[in-house]
Amino acid sequence: MPATGTCFEEAFNLASKLADDSTIRIVHGYVTSRRPDGLRYRHSHAWVEDISCNHVFDFSNGNELLFSKEKFYAALAIEQTVEYSPTEARYEMLKHGNYGPWVEWIKDGEQLV
Repeated sequence: MPATGTCFEEAFNLASKLADDSTIRIVHGYVTSRRPDGLRYRHSHAWVEDISCNHVFDFSNGNELLFSKEKFYAALAIEQTVEYSPTEARYEMLKHGNYGPWVEWIKDGEQLV
């Protein structure tokens, strides 16, 4: 089932434009945060990484953000990731008919952790 935000589509589109299977990866995973009620929640997210320089591009929801991978993962408490080259992502998108997530263990919506 596809996610409800723009992150999966935006990550796919950006990686397709960059289209370098040797350095570009689309990454799907979980962003974890604490809510005002003090409980931890997570939700699915997608972004693009350039593995040659450890940069993360997050173009979701109208943003055009660039981070170091280390800061991005720490700030958003990233958990349970899966990555795809642009070629692999095109195959998965055609196979599933959506921009992701493409693995069953990444669920849409918020989850209490």
